[in-house]
Parts: sequence; structure tokens; C-alpha cells
Amino acid sequence: MASIVLSDKDESLLYSKAHQLNVDVASDVLRKLVENKLSASLISLAAFLASKSTEIKAHKKRGILAASQFQLLNAPTTTVDNLDVTLLTYILKNFIPLSIQEDADIDKLRVIRNELAHAPKYRLTSNDIFDRTKTVIHSICTALTEERAEEIEICIKRLQGNELLSKVSCDMILSLQNEAAMDKLLKASENENVQETKLKFRLSAYALEIGRNIDVDVLSRNLLDKGLITEEIHREVTSEHNFEDQAYILVMHMMNEEHERVLLFCDCISEMNNCLGTILCKNQPNLGKTLKKMERDAIRDILKKSLEKSPMGRVKCEDVHEYIENARRCLTPFSTVRDCVLAEFTDTVFEDSFSSFQGLNWVSSINTYDESELENDNFPLTNMKSEDFSMFVTTQVRKLSNDPRMNGIVNTISNIITNGMISSKVFAMIPSKTMLDHFKTELESEGYNLSIGIKETLISIKEEVLKKSNEKMSDQLASFRPFKTAVKHGYAASSTVRNDAAGLTDTVHHFVYPRKRRDLSHAFFMSEAIKFISASINGRQNGTLHFGIKAKENNTGTIVGVPCSLFDHISLQSTFRTCIKRCFGSKWKRILRCLSPLQIINVTNDKNVIELDIEPCSWYLEDNFIQVNFPPWGNQQQKCFLQTPSECRLDSIETINQLKVKEVEIDFTYTFEQRRMLDGSEMHLKTAVRTRLSDLAKRMTSGNKYVTPHFFPHIICGNYSDSNDSEQLLSELSSMESVFLSASAVFNFDHSTNLRNNIEHGKLVFDIYNTQDKNTFCVDGSKIAWLDCHGGSDKWFKSHYVGFNNAVEHFVMSYGERILFIFLIFQKLERCDPLYRIAFDFCCKYKDRTSIISDKQENVKLLQHEVRELLNEDIELNFYTGFSWCQLAKAFSAIFVRNPKTHYRLPTGDGTVTLMTVLEKEKENISDIELISGDECVAQFGEMSHNEQKSKKKEAEESYYKGNEVSWWNFFFKGQVCKRDLLKYFVSHIEDVIKSGADKNRYEIIDIFHQHGAGGTTLGKQLIWHFSQFTNDPSKALKACIVTRVVEKKTAKEIARFRHFGENDDNLIKPVLILADNKTDEDIKVLKDNLDFMSYKRGSKSGKLFCILIVVSRITMAKSYENKRNVLRHSLSAIEISRFEDRAKDVEDLQSLIAFNVMKENFNEEHIRSTVHNIMEGLKEKEEVPLQHISLVCKFDVSTAIPTSVFDEMMGCVASSSSRYNIDELLLRGKPVGLVDLRHRKALGYRQTWNVRTTESLELLLKYRETKGISGVTIISPVIVDEILKALMKKHSKTLEVVVQDLLDFLKAKLTNTSEKEKAVSDFRDTISGLFVTRPTTRTGDTKERRDFSNLIHSLIDTRPEETKQDAYKRAYQLMKYCFEISNNPYVGQHLARLCISFRCYSQAEEAIERAIAVNSGVPYKSILFDTYGQIYKSQMEQVLKKTAEIDYSGEIQDILKLALTALRHFRRAQELDVINDMTSYFMELYTAFSFLENIMDVDKIVGDKQMFYKFMNGYETDVFDHLGEDIDTFRREGEQHNHLTNTLIRIEYELFMKKRPFKDSLSKKEYEKKAVDLRKTYEYIYGEEDQKFMVAETFKSMQHAYRRFPNNLKRVIRKISSAKAIAREKDLMKFLAYNIIDISQRRGMHDLDESVDIYGYMLILSDKLLQLQRKKNRNSGNVYIEPYMYFALLHWPLPNRREKYFSKISRLGNLSEIIDEWQNIYDERFVSKRIESARTKAATYFALAKGNPGYDFVDQDMIRDSWRKEREKEGKSRVEVMDDDIWNHTIGNETYVRLEGVVDRTGNHINHQVSCDDSKTLRRRYSFVIATYENCDHLRYRNVTFVLGFTWRGPAAFGVNLNESDEGDESSKSLRHVRAMEVKQTKRSTPEEDQTEKRRPEQTKED
Repeated sequence: MASIVLSDKDESLLYSKAHQLNVDVASDVLRKLVENKLSASLISLAAFLASKSTEIKAHKKRGILAASQFQLLNAPTTTVDNLDVTLLTYILKNFIPLSIQEDADIDKLRVIRNELAHAPKYRLTSNDIFDRTKTVIHSICTALTEERAEEIEICIKRLQGNELLSKVSCDMILSLQNEAAMDKLLKASENENVQETKLKFRLSAYALEIGRNIDVDVLSRNLLDKGLITEEIHREVTSEHNFEDQAYILVMHMMNEEHERVLLFCDCISEMNNCLGTILCKNQPNLGKTLKKMERDAIRDILKKSLEKSPMGRVKCEDVHEYIENARRCLTPFSTVRDCVLAEFTDTVFEDSFSSFQGLNWVSSINTYDESELENDNFPLTNMKSEDFSMFVTTQVRKLSNDPRMNGIVNTISNIITNGMISSKVFAMIPSKTMLDHFKTELESEGYNLSIGIKETLISIKEEVLKKSNEKMSDQLASFRPFKTAVKHGYAASSTVRNDAAGLTDTVHHFVYPRKRRDLSHAFFMSEAIKFISASINGRQNGTLHFGIKAKENNTGTIVGVPCSLFDHISLQSTFRTCIKRCFGSKWKRILRCLSPLQIINVTNDKNVIELDIEPCSWYLEDNFIQVNFPPWGNQQQKCFLQTPSECRLDSIETINQLKVKEVEIDFTYTFEQRRMLDGSEMHLKTAVRTRLSDLAKRMTSGNKYVTPHFFPHIICGNYSDSNDSEQLLSELSSMESVFLSASAVFNFDHSTNLRNNIEHGKLVFDIYNTQDKNTFCVDGSKIAWLDCHGGSDKWFKSHYVGFNNAVEHFVMSYGERILFIFLIFQKLERCDPLYRIAFDFCCKYKDRTSIISDKQENVKLLQHEVRELLNEDIELNFYTGFSWCQLAKAFSAIFVRNPKTHYRLPTGDGTVTLMTVLEKEKENISDIELISGDECVAQFGEMSHNEQKSKKKEAEESYYKGNEVSWWNFFFKGQVCKRDLLKYFVSHIEDVIKSGADKNRYEIIDIFHQHGAGGTTLGKQLIWHFSQFTNDPSKALKACIVTRVVEKKTAKEIARFRHFGENDDNLIKPVLILADNKTDEDIKVLKDNLDFMSYKRGSKSGKLFCILIVVSRITMAKSYENKRNVLRHSLSAIEISRFEDRAKDVEDLQSLIAFNVMKENFNEEHIRSTVHNIMEGLKEKEEVPLQHISLVCKFDVSTAIPTSVFDEMMGCVASSSSRYNIDELLLRGKPVGLVDLRHRKALGYRQTWNVRTTESLELLLKYRETKGISGVTIISPVIVDEILKALMKKHSKTLEVVVQDLLDFLKAKLTNTSEKEKAVSDFRDTISGLFVTRPTTRTGDTKERRDFSNLIHSLIDTRPEETKQDAYKRAYQLMKYCFEISNNPYVGQHLARLCISFRCYSQAEEAIERAIAVNSGVPYKSILFDTYGQIYKSQMEQVLKKTAEIDYSGEIQDILKLALTALRHFRRAQELDVINDMTSYFMELYTAFSFLENIMDVDKIVGDKQMFYKFMNGYETDVFDHLGEDIDTFRREGEQHNHLTNTLIRIEYELFMKKRPFKDSLSKKEYEKKAVDLRKTYEYIYGEEDQKFMVAETFKSMQHAYRRFPNNLKRVIRKISSAKAIAREKDLMKFLAYNIIDISQRRGMHDLDESVDIYGYMLILSDKLLQLQRKKNRNSGNVYIEPYMYFALLHWPLPNRREKYFSKISRLGNLSEIIDEWQNIYDERFVSKRIESARTKAATYFALAKGNPGYDFVDQDMIRDSWRKEREKEGKSRVEVMDDDIWNHTIGNETYVRLEGVVDRTGNHINHQVSCDDSKTLRRRYSFVIATYENCDHLRYRNVTFVLGFTWRGPAAFGVNLNESDEGDESSKSLRHVRAMEVKQTKRSTPEEDQTEKRRPEQTKED
């Protein structure tokens, strides 16, 4: 037999839908309307009806209201939920004022219901009634809230889509007809004849009484005989099982008949029951007592025939009740049955607790309630609910003993299991010890012991359950009927099915099969169905009841079926509906809307399975448990059934103890919310969408206003190009621009670049990467990373996964718990899709940090299901679906915010204004400087409303006065920033330097020094504001910017581009004003150096400054600053104080404005102390710890901010919204153990960071700012830091070392619990390390000096009263050592070693530095560590040599030598590791060696003769120094140490003059040069020739120095060298050549220079001889000079005049080319190899080829520049040279230099210069030299050019490159072809290594 369901074929489904819409949904609408109307009056419905009692009584008297209706309207507890659609309409139409439209709509609904009541055969042929009703409902909903209206809409949508509806019952149709009659009566006048209407009204109202008091079968036969009904109606009546249903059919028929026939119908009733007939005809309700008596008589008659007395017998109340109703075929209250039983059998006892009658038995002829078992199968042990499991356990326990006390024990155990809802599955989950302890505790509380036998029994049962749970399934599983669908096929008998559910909307299958014969009845089915319905609704779990499937182990079942003959569909459906009403009371209609019709599914010819689907939709239910009156028959009691969580495979129906219902209900609040969310997202409701978007926003921001910088979003973007509406989708995604631009990285799984292009708008926003690159992923963070993942490839995991995973790991390590992964899914994800696997892994691995977003739920449904299956927990906070991308973009725009400014208005040199848009700014690649618009804040202020303007003004003022950094708004609102006296001074100073121009410098530096918190930043910004704003005259304004980040070369270029933007005439450009606020000394050095270069390169010849750099620096107040004007101190003048006092009069809430009050009170210490004390009184205890850490850090590093996230764990950052109960937690709280793994509400519905949940006190003391891209926290004002720390230390009796110890302990905990690669933790570690490492700079006059140690260490080593220096040292040593152990920072170890050196604790110093060196963490500057290592031994050596009293040296003289050698070894190791050209270790090597050599004789007690020792060092042979050991020989001339010292000294000198020194080193250059000169003197003193009165080194620098300082002495030296027959010594050759080259270049053109002497030819010979000596030397000795190569190339360059006259002496062309290559390689070995790129600088240029005779045709560059400057001074235009002056092409240059020709190569970095070959021995006609260009010339590539050949210390270079005006002819074409041919040849031959070398050669790449 197939399932009997409604269908559109017989038009019954359309009628059922229309009926449910008009009755159920319309009732909901009218209820909401009544509530809405009454809410305005603040009156309850019962009170309102009480006020209308007079009218209601009048209607009752007129017969308009039935007795039951009247009683309901007068009840004191009446609510809208108790009223049906009829009474709701009655109240609205008669008592509540309605609008015209509302009144008309309610009438329309009533008319439509009347149509339904009289529809032919109660079927519909179209949706007309449904559609009309829906329109009316929508009209009424306009008066409701949007949320209410959407709830109604979801009900309508669900109804429209529901294809499984029960047939409308006769009583429901009859109620519509009753309402129609009632309506007629209401509308009738008092004089109108309404007898017919009244009769039909009473007939419909008493239909139920007719069924209860008359044999309707007989009544129907009588009506048929009298011709009042047809045969068809008679058959319909008799086919119904219950008399009530039969009566409904008859009354429904008669309601449509004429009045006469209705009267005849009443006569027939009177014949059979006179009292009932009287009620119907004469409206005599008092006759109801007679009917009651007749009912009792009938019941007692049945009882006499079915029951008999039996002293030991007992019958169940529900059996008696059911039997009576079946016998009478009508409903009967149990109270009536009970009274009749007790009246009939007076000796019978009613047992309320057992729900039975004692002393009775069924007569032998009645076997319906046979208790015998149907089968002997054991109940499945793994699936037992607590009631069954309790019986099982107690049965096993009873077998242990017959002791009378066993009954009490068994009852206690039973209570433990049932009250704890311990099913067999839960029992197996409880750990044995926990289970036994729980049972023991409960038994002992009742006075029993847990015996060994009971223990063993319980353990045995648990083991048995576990054993069965682990048994594998062997049967093939059959499929269930799909949920909420009509069955199409039957079930196969004996097949196996499995209950397998996960989420609330998945279907739980509940198997029920009768185990006793008595259970083969409607009563058993109804009882199980009621339990199932109640449990599913309370657990909000979709489910299907399968009656006829036998439950087996492990959630499986066997399909058996129940006899068809016992369960026919018609009688079952009727009984089912009756039981729902009886058990659920007033809520029965809502319950029915959650149920599908019963379905009968065929198994065999005589057996079926009965199934019931339930979908507990939240829109029909309230957020609480529903209690039922149970059982359906008999003595009913309130029961609360619950479906335990199916996600945990614990799905069983449990009964909740009535004492714990409310408690458990609270635990299920989260489940109610979850179900409501699921129901809402399914129907795409607007309110649900808004709620989900709000939840998503909260999840993203965690309570903060914006996502960044608190979190680091990473976007994983799915495939969008292949979607059907890809163009529209792309447009919607582009509107989410702010999301992508706020992200830290974007992973693009689409093959298209359209999205990226749309977001970039032509600008370079993203750094592009490809995940095919499998190398370790690393980004610099300056741009957003865009990773093309190409997710559509079938081989994606092979080609892309490694690169993708490397990138993800990099980001996770960098950002830790604050990372967010946001998946945007546009298409349905299949398992084969790489993105499916990625999203799955992320949900599992990074659950709390992953959000999956899609517009359609079906796109991620499979993924969501499988993630839930694996995690076995709630994941609704990970998936967000059901809203459009436009809605998402709008929601995200509020939390992903970019700078709203759209343009900058900037002044130009010609007095006009230019506009720079954000797009142009990004095209100019300006990111390291903040630009200031000339009308800052004006546009934004104009767009605000008046209230917004007032709010903005107050907000800006409060923020600044509390201590946050000053904003432009504070300057915009005049008066908010009180002027300091120094403002006027600096304004005047800047105006002066602008007027002076570039007389002395290309740009000016303005220094502002300030004490912490004294207002230096504010003053700097105030100067920027003063000079940048247009006010009245834009022509007077300057372009201005603030440096936010200093990047080598890049930042200065940005400033240059900003300066030139919008300018038409370079000579009119005004200087740009730059603010560098509180940058590090190194940053300022780099910025100054880069600006010096850019001002030279991009500066104009107009004499105007390139820029004005305002440098704001914090200082600790020193005496050297007391008389300086440019210092802001913690002291205000009288005028300044008066300004603050005047301002205070206009400020609201002054007490909370800390920074303002401190300034107003002139930094008064007492005021600061009392303010801090008062605020800190409101702190929570847990807030004091982070405040202590923050204040300690800020005290010693005021510029830093600690990453906010490091305090998440300490401050209780809420990371998730819910948690699952575990067994221990449930037992501890006394909750039912059956709730194990239930997910319940734990805290908030989203993550929340701690900074949004602090007390007001902490909020006042802290401020938050972005630092290094992370949200950081610091103290609101530096001036209160000391007081905060002192207050905390005093309160908790802590010293400074204890506070530091606490901070280090906290750091240790963070590093232990999280990855140190996490960006926040890493930054925190570096910050703490910096407290021990960073040495502040102190200023004395114009010089800067760095303190020996950090401020923290100085505080720790300060001696306290009654303390020695050693005590202070130990304190600092222990803390510093602890920091090193924790941070593993090698520089902390280095400074620890320095501390030990300072206190002469050398063994500890050596231990510290060795541990620092052992740190293998890719230390970038490891040379520093070895330098410190050398300092340890150098210090020891010096202490011994100085005979310091503290050093009690008892070693041998050889030990001092060992100290020196050890120090030298470490210094040389530092030199090998150097990557930044740090000269410290070179100087230290020389200082150490020279100190040893100069002082060793002072401590030598054997010889002690210095002069003898120096002779010995220079080769004098003697044995008097043998006691020094063999190692002393290495210091002798040509020894290993001597050679290295010589080479080191040369290296220092080379570094100083062979390379262009950066501007940042200009101040230290003189100091280094002086040191180098002193070292050279010492070297010559030790190793110089004894008889030489004047000593000069052979290096060029030494010769140049001597030439300028001691010219006469140098001449004598050169004459002595020249007097020799032949100059053979290398040093003499170098001195002779250097002197003559310097002399000729300096005196060129002078009259006293005798060019007749052929010195040039001699120099050619000597330079060749010198070079050969160099080339023959062993290069491993390291003493190779660079000068010989310079001299040779300068003298041998093949100029035509030279070759013509000195052809035989001058070098061959090929040989010269080889020598140049060798020269460049030697230079690179000395200066470039093992050096980082940023440390490379250009080689210095000293000479260039000039016009003149051979040998007199080169010139000193400095001499030419001096000539240019003197010429400018004569013209009265004194200024610094800029690149545009182009001295090479200046008149002086044209007169001086000789110009060569060549062709520029394709890179612009080289010129091919060809020289004719006159050598007859070669076949080549021309030889090509490849000459590097000093400046890139790619704009002249492949052009014939002329140039000046200069000689840098790295080789020849081309300067002043110009296009050759005669760039035509055969020669030019040949040259060009030759260059291209060489490039092709080079490309074919070159290896990767050669290519890399070629790229390295150019000294200068292309500049802006």
C-alpha cells in the first residue's frame, strides 16, 4: 500500500494550502496586528477584553458567541496565542480601532474564508484564493515591523514550497462555516429574523457533542431512510472510525441545506437524544448536565462488560481510557473515565504514581493488552535511551544479591541514570574512574555503598557497550525516503538502514518497533510519536519517525513492518490529530505546521512502515521548551522530552527531570539561535541577511571599529570568470575595493587578471607572485601581496600547492592569531576543486580565523557538511551565505576603510594651485611620505551637517587633549592648539633660510629638540600647517609632507617627485617642507644622505633650496641644552600658561583630558602624581599587570608601542562564542550527563579583543596606534609614565629589577606558547630586547655621543645606598642574561658581554659572546659580535699593559702576546663577516696591535728597550727577545701579522679616499681621517726607516696629504728617490709616480711647469715596472695596491698624441684592456664582495683626460671644480653646485677636457669606444674598449656620443655624455653595427655567472 498524500491531480493540495494560509498564517498576521495595536496602549489582551466585558456578554446573550468562546474571552490568562482566527477577527472588528485599509483587508480575509468553507467538495482548481489571500496578508503586514512581516513571508514561502500537507479535516472546515454564521449574526439587526442562522451556528458549535452522545452510524442510516442524505454521504460517514468525525461530515452537509431540511435533521437527533435536540433547537445550555449523566451511564455500562474485580490485579489507566474511547468511538476526558471506574468498582484504588487501577483485571474475552513479548531479540545495547538503559543496568545489578537493601540501591542507580539522561552511548563515553566516583557519591548520599560487585557489573556493562560499538557493519545499507517527500517505492523487507545525521537541519531517523503484543496498537504508536515530536521540537532537530523498523546496534535498523490490518491510514490519521490536540494543548496548531502527513510505506503484502517527518522551523515556535501532557490516554502528566545532540552521535530521546527543565532550557538557548539562523538563511530573509552580515562584521572586527590594524585579512578569491554573470559579478567585486586594499594578501584562484586590474586602476598596488614558485615565500610588506594561484588546473596540487602552502605558512607565522582568512566563493565547490580542499583544510586548521562567504548556500553546502562531519562541532560562525555581493560590499565598506581623501591641492612655484589625486599619488609611487593638502580638512568639513561639524570639533579636541597625537583637525579648528613661544622663532628662522637660498647648502636642516611629552611633534606639525595652508594667498604656501618611513634611496626619490609634481618651470620651484618626527639616528642619517644626493641631482640652478627638513628629536634634558633656543622643555612661560588657562574655560569634561591638564599645570609633578593616583583607583586587578609592562617599556623607550595582541590571553580576549560541555564540567555543575558535547552559549556571539572591554580608568591611561602595520598600545602621555610605574611599584612593593623580571617572565610565556615568527610576538620580543640593547644618543654642543649602555641598563647599574658597584653589576647581569636566554637575541648577548667588559668580568663576557655567536638565526651583522669578542681580549691586554690596580696579573709576558693575538684573530674574523663596510674592526685591529707593540716593553722586565724592539721589528736579528716566544716574529717586517696590519691600514685609507663618502658620514669623515693619519704615523714610527726624518707612506692618500701639508719635505724625499740609478723598490716607485701625477694635475697650465722635460716617457716605463711587480706578487698576501692600476691606465690610455709620440713605450691595447679588467676585479674584491647592496657606494673620481701635450693631458677634478666656484663668485652667484650645472659641458669643461667618441649599449650602462690599431702584428684595424658610464644613459642607447674619460678608483668611466652632433656617416654606422654584433656574441657566450658579473659592473643604475 502506497503512502496516501494530497496531490494537485485531485485538487486537494491546492485547497489545503489555501486553507492553511487563511487559517494558520492569517491567524499569525492577526495576532501580530492585535499585539501591535495593544502595544501602543501598554495594556495586556486580558485586561483589554475585561474592559469590553459588557459588549461581550451582550453578544453571548444574542447567541453570537458560543459558550466556549465566551469562556475564553473572559479568562484572566487569555493571550493572542489562545485565540483562533475567528475570535481574532471578532476582536479586531468589534473592539480595536482600525484604519480603513486594515478594516477592508480583514473583511476580505473573512470573505475568502467563507468561500473556502463552501468550496465544492472542498477542492480548488486554481491558486486564485491563495494569491488573493497572500495579497491581503501583505497589505496587513505593512502595519507591522519589517521583522514581523518577514516572519510572515517566510511562512508563506515555506507553505508554497511544501508538497506534503495533510488533508483539511472536517472539523476545521466546519469551524469556517461556524465563523460564517457568526458573522451573519453580528451583522444582523435586532429586528431581523435570524432563526435559520442561529440554528446553523448552534449546529456547527455542537457537532462534537453530537458525535459524543449519539450513535452516528444509526443516525446516518435514519437520515438516509428519510431522504435527508444521499447514499454517497452515508458511505463517507460510515467509512470514518470515530463518531466525532462522522458527526462533522453530517453537520457539514446540513450547513449547506435549506432551513426545513435542517429542522428535520434536528428532529432525528431529538428522537435519538432528546436533551441534545433541545439544546440545538431551543438553545438551553443548562441541559448539559443531563448529557453528562448520559455519558457517565454509557461509560459505566462499558466498564461492567470489560473489567472484573481481582484483588491482586492491576490495569493501566491509559488502557482503560483508550478502550472506553474506542468503544464509544468518541473523545472522553480521563477524569470522567476515572470517576466512573471508582464509582462502578468501589474497592478499586487509583494509583496516581503508577497511573493504574489496583484491584481490577480485564475480562478473559479482552486480550488487547497482552503483555507477552513478540520476539526474544535483545534490545540493542548501543542505542538504549536512559529509561531503557536504566532497566537494563538495574536488572544486571539485581542478579548480584537478594538482600532487601538491594531495592534501594537499584532505585538509586535507576535515578542516577534517568535523571542524568545517561543513555548507553553516554555511559560508554564516561571514563571508568569518573563513572565509578559519580555512582559512589550518589549512592553514599542515599546511605549505600558502591560494592565491588556493583563496580564490576558497571565496568562489565561499559566494556560490553564499547565492544558492540566497535563492531563493523557487514550488511549493505538501504536508502531512506528523502525527507519531506512522498514515497515512490516501498522498502525491501529485512534490509538494513542506518541513522546518520550531523547538523540540526539534517534528518535524524528514529526507529520504533513493538516489542510486546499490546504495542501493536494505535496507542503505542501515538505515545512514541508524541515523544518523538516533543523531543525533536525541543532539540530543534529535523527527524523522521519510522514505526516498523527494528533498531539494531550502532544506529542501524532492520526493516520489518507492522501489520496493515491493525494500522489503516484513515483511522490512524484521525487518531493522530486527536492526540496532538490532547497532548500539546493550545500549541497544537503550531505543532501541526511542523509536521508532514503520516505516510504508509509498503514492505510486504501484509506489512507497512509508518513514517512521520518533523521540521521544527523556528518561525512557528518560541525559544523555549514545549512540555506535553503525556501519555495521550490515561492519567496525563507534564513531560519534557529532548532529542540529544545528533552531531555527537548521541541521538536518543530523553526525559528531562522536571526540576531541571529551565536549567537545561537555558543551555539550549544557543541551539535555538542556531536553528533560527539556519531557517532564516535558507529563505534569504532581509532580517536574516542583516543579522548574518552583522555577525560577520562582528567576527571580522572583534568589537573594534575597523578590521585593520587589529587584524590582518587575507582574501582567498575563488573562480569568478566562469560564472554565468561574470561581468556583473566582476563589477560587484570591484565595489569591494576597500576589502582588497585593506588585505595583507590576496590569493586569486581565477585565471583572469580583470579583478586585479579593476582594483588597481592602472596603479601598482600589489606585489605579484605566482604560487608555481616553490621557493620559500617572503614579502617586504611595503605592498599588498597578490598571489596568482590559478585554481582551475587539474594538476594544481603538483604545480601550485607547495608555493601556496609556503605563502600561507609565512603569513600565519607572521600574524599568528590575529590573521583572518576570508574565502569568497562564487561557484559551487566540488571535491575535485583545489579551492574545496584548501577551504576544507583551513576550516579544520584555522577554524577561528577562517570565514567562508558565498552568495548561495548551495555553493558551500557540501563543504559545510563535510567540515561539520570531521570536526563534529558547530561551524556556523565559519560560513556566511545568502546575501548578494552588493550587500556584502556595503557591509564591508564600513569596516574596511581606506583614507577617504580623494585629492590634494598643492601650491606650485608660479603661484598657481595644482591638484594631485590619490590615483596620481599612487602612480608617482608615493607611499613613504604623508602629503599635506593646501586646504586640509576644508572639503570634508564642508560635506558635514551642522551637528556632524560640532561633533567632529568636540571629538578632535577630546582626542588631542587626552594625549593622542595632534591631528590636522586640531589646527583647522582654531584655538585648539595653544601656541608655544618657540613657534614664532622657528617661523622666522624658516623664512630666513628660504630667503637665503642655496648659498651654502642645497637644503637646510631645522632641528627641534624636546623633552618627552613637551610638544615637539605638535610644534613640528604646527610649522608644517603654517607654511602649507593656502589661507588667503596660495602663492605663499609651500608643498609639505611628513616622513612616515625611511627607505634607503626610495624615500628621497618620493620627495623629489612630490617637489616636481605639477611644476612647469624648474627655476621657479620652491623648497618642499619635510617633517621627520622622532626617527632613529640611523634613519635621519640615511634621509640626509639621500636628500643631499637628490638635491644635487634634481636641484635647480636658480639658487633656491631643494627642501627644508625639520627634524624633531626627543632628548633627556642635559646641561648642554640649557641655553639653546630650539628646545621644548617641561616648563612653560607665563604667557604660555595664560594661553592654556584661557583655553580651559571653553573645554568640557576637563578632568579626563590628561595631557591638556598637565600642560595647563606647567608639568607640575604633584598634579601629575595626584592625577595618576586618582585614575588608577578605578583599575581592575588584572589590568594592572599589562599596565605595568607597558609603562616600563614606555619609560625606557617612549617611542615604541607594544602590539595589542600580546595581551590577549592575559586580558581575556574572547576568541569564540560557544563551547561544548564535557563530562567533568556537567558533573561539577550538577547537570544531566546526557548533555555531553552540547554546544551552549559561552560568551559573546563573536570574537572581541580586550582593548574594547577595559575599564574607563585604563582607557584614560592608554592610547592605541598603528605601528609596523599592527595595532599597538602605549601610555597616553610620556609625562605620566614615571608616575604610573612608581604607583604600581609602590602598591605591590616592587623594585625596578622585579618589574623587569615580571616583564621578562611575560615575554618568556609568550615565546613558549606562540611561534616567535608571529609578527606581533616577534615585534614584542624585539621591543624588549631593545630595552637592553638600544644605546641613546647624547648631545654635547654640535656633537653626538652614544651612551655606553641603554637607559634601562644605566638605571639597573646605578648604585643605591649601601650598595657596591659589584652589587649593581650583578643585578643588571642577571636580568640581561635572562633576557638573552629568553629572546635568543645575539645582540642582547653582545651587550651583556660589553657590560661584563665594563666591569672587568672577562670570563663572563667571553661566555656571553660565545653564546651570542652560537645563535644560528641568520644574524645579519655577525661581524659586530666578533668585534666585541676581540674587545674582551683587547681590554684585558690594555689593563695589563697599563698596570691597572684592579688587574692582578701574574702571567708570563707570552700570555700578553696571546691576548693580543686572540683579539686580533677575532677582529679579523669580524672583517671577514662584515657586510656593511663597518670599519670598526679594522681600526680595532690596528689599535690593538700598535698598543701591544708600543707598550709591551713597558712591562717586559727582561729587556724593556723600545728602540731595540723596534729595530727587531724591522729585521734586526737578535736573540734578546726570545723570551717573547715564536709568535712575536709574525709582527716583524714581512711577517704574517705585519702584512695584515699593512693591508688593514691601506684598507682604511682606501675606504676614506677611493670611495665617495655618503653625506651621512660627512661629519665623521674628518674624525676617521684624523684617526687614519694618526695610525699611519704610528705605523711609520714602528716600521718606518730609521734614518728618514720625514716619513710618508706610499699610498696615494698619504702622498696627497704630504703634497698639500708638507710640500718641501716631500720634494726632498722624491729627489732622493730620483737620484738613484734605477728606482726598483715598490714603495719608491709608488711615491715617485704619485708625486708626479699629483704635481702635473695640480700645476697643469701653470707657467712654472716645465713641459720640456720628458718626464712622461719615464713615467710610462716606471708605471709598467710597478704594475709588473704588483702582478708578480702573491695575492694571497693581501698586500696588493690599487694605485699602480690607476697610474698605469691614466698614463697609458691610448690618446692619439700619446701613441704618435710614445708608441713603443705605451701599452698595447689588448694588454691595457686586460689590466683594466684585473683592476676592477681587485677593487671589487676589496670593496664589493660580501657586501650588502645598500652599503655599496661609487668609487671616487680624481682625474680625467684633458687637452694638452702627452704626459700633461690629465687634470685633477677638484681643481676644475674650484675654478668653477671661483667663477661663480666673481659673477656674484655663490651657491652649491648641482647636477644641472654640468661642469663637464661648462665653458671650463669644454676648454679643459678632451672628448672621446663611442656608442652607448642597450642598457645605457656602457659605451663602446674604438681605437685604431696601428700595430702591424695584428689583423684588427680597431680595438674596442667597453667603458662604464658614471650615470645611466639609456636614453642614448645605440647612439653615437662624445664623453669625457675620467678615472675612478675602480676603472675608467664616461662623464658628461652628449649626443654626437656628427652622428652620421659610415664610421658611425660601423660602430653601431659593431656594438650590436658584440652584444649578440656576448649573449650567446655568456653564462649566468657572467651575466651576473656584467650586471654588477655598472656603478650607477638608472635614477629618477
